[in-house]
Amino acid sequence: MDGKRDIFCPAKLNLALYVNGRTADRFHEITSLVVRVDFGDRVRLQFLDESAAEDVLLCDVANVPADSTNTIMRALSLFRRAYPFQQRLEIVLEKNIPPRSGLGGGSSDGAHFLQALNGMLGSPLDDASLLKLASFVGKDCPLFFGPSPCMLCGGGELIERVDGKRFDGLSHAKFLLFKPEVGVDTEWAYGRFDRGGAWTLTASDEARSYIAKLANDLRTGHMSSHYYNALQGVVCEKFIELQRVIEDLFEYFKLRAHMTGSGSACYIPLNEEFDCSSVIDYLREILGGGAFIREVRPILAS
Repeated sequence: MDGKRDIFCPAKLNLALYVNGRTADRFHEITSLVVRVDFGDRVRLQFLDESAAEDVLLCDVANVPADSTNTIMRALSLFRRAYPFQQRLEIVLEKNIPPRSGLGGGSSDGAHFLQALNGMLGSPLDDASLLKLASFVGKDCPLFFGPSPCMLCGGGELIERVDGKRFDGLSHAKFLLFKPEVGVDTEWAYGRFDRGGAWTLTASDEARSYIAKLANDLRTGHMSSHYYNALQGVVCEKFIELQRVIEDLFEYFKLRAHMTGSGSACYIPLNEEFDCSSVIDYLREILGGGAFIREVRPILAS
């Protein structure tokens, strides 16, 4: 057995997010085009000696929970049920992805932890078993097992390949991420969305059609008008300062910013040669010193 692992847990961007209705278990049914990016958390694992009585989770961010509400600890508990083992673990989490941002930090941590732990133990669980465990850790955990980009359906746990074509245009793109200090809870965002009524829903066939158009633009490198987030309107209605930033970015720089996921983080799709310095200066001035701003590039993986 390999006693140590150091793993990278990438953030994700929802380049399109449509809400189609409710699944049989009352989760929201979505259709989403998701890509992983080259920015994320880091997790270091090692087995403790035989005298250790419990697992330990250490994190460099003070308010990150170390109990069962943490996706890593939930993943560990589920793994032990599926494959009991005696060794205790020390887990060190370097938290770079902001919480309540919609960037999938907790889900990525949980998914990649499962993969790493399975490898440390000699791979006792096959890919299908790991994927099933990941779906219990979090609805969008399975996306980190799939290709990038990929399409999510159902409650977010169903992964589909967009098709077999290469995303050559996306390989020459980058995204400027930003997040104000305020965060948005997923449950609140979807609850507020629900109050909008049935007119806010998009039929799954229609959503797939829009995503196909976006995917084609991403392959050719054309700037697309098909980036979309069904939750952006209701979030910006509440957090009007975020809406003002999005509007100002278009007015001053002719750049369109889009919210990712259910959190308050946004991304601006750009050509890799675009100089972001003036935009970053503006965002720092308007959002304040506590804001998160980062240039990232997509991870393309089959």
